[in-house]
Amino acid sequence: MKRLFSILFCLALLGCRQQEETPKPADMVPQDKMVQILSDVHVMEALIEANVPHPDSAAMAYNKQHKAILKKYGISNARFNSTYKYYGENLQEMDRLYEIILDTLTAREAKLVSKEGGTPEVNEVELDSPPMRRKERLKHAQDVLQNAPATQ
Repeated sequence: MKRLFSILFCLALLGCRQQEETPKPADMVPQDKMVQILSDVHVMEALIEANVPHPDSAAMAYNKQHKAILKKYGISNARFNSTYKYYGENLQEMDRLYEIILDTLTAREAKLVSKEGGTPEVNEVELDSPPMRRKERLKHAQDVLQNAPATQ
């Protein structure tokens, strides 16, 4: 969550400058689908960050899971990148997009809290348990990501 707020803060600062309007790509991912993709990406990123201690392993896990998320939504990497680039060049729209993403993640968290009856742990691993092996952590992160409720 700290990373998300840092990104939003940087986007807000960059949004203060005057920019030229960049045309939308012809194959732009619809906003509602982009929200779901980026919400899943941020959840996956947090799970990997919490469960994979080595940066090289984390980068490999991130790339693999990012591809899996794009495949889940039927979006090519090139299409995602062109859409993300568009939002990066149109920061007011990026701000609006991330406001929706933040609301989506908040709603997902609220569903988890009401379902579990308490505050969910970020990595959902008990602190007293022995360290999980890399494959177990990656499997756990993938399972949590796949079972996360999708909201719009």
